[in-house]
Amino acid sequence: IQREYFIMYGFQVFKAHPFWILLCLGSCAGLYFLIRFLWQQVQNRTADQGVIWLARLRVLGFFGGPLYLLLLFICCSWLGAGTGKATFEREKAGGFLHYPRIKIWKEGKADAKAEVWAEGCYQLLLRDKDNLYIFLAAGNIDWMSTDIVPVRKVDTMRVMPFGRNVTECR
Repeated sequence: IQREYFIMYGFQVFKAHPFWILLCLGSCAGLYFLIRFLWQQVQNRTADQGVIWLARLRVLGFFGGPLYLLLLFICCSWLGAGTGKATFEREKAGGFLHYPRIKIWKEGKADAKAEVWAEGCYQLLLRDKDNLYIFLAAGNIDWMSTDIVPVRKVDTMRVMPFGRNVTECR
């Protein structure tokens, strides 16, 4: 998946949960200032006291840093999964209107799958330089499979306008 999609979906998570994202970023800044404060305390102490403060700083860095990063990762992944599920449910309820329909004509002899792609009932999930990722939202949408079509095997494709439902395909 291209980096642009990560940025786009990351922004959707930020848009859906700005308080939690800002709280996570604020805690990162707080941890930075805490470590900086402790480092200044180490430098301002006498030699004996500095050793104690340096030991505390090492313990914080050794245990607290990785634990904090793990908790931050868990929190961000929880927010991303929740946003993704809510977006999927909203799209499912609306008939996946935000994904354009696509007609694909395969080069060479067309098999049964290629004939279905040419009908225009599939919708384009995403594309990169090598593949088209398409899905069929018609019928039972509790479980949908994604077809991966190599671009090098596509003779012609037509992307239909947004907002056209696939009701005639059902």
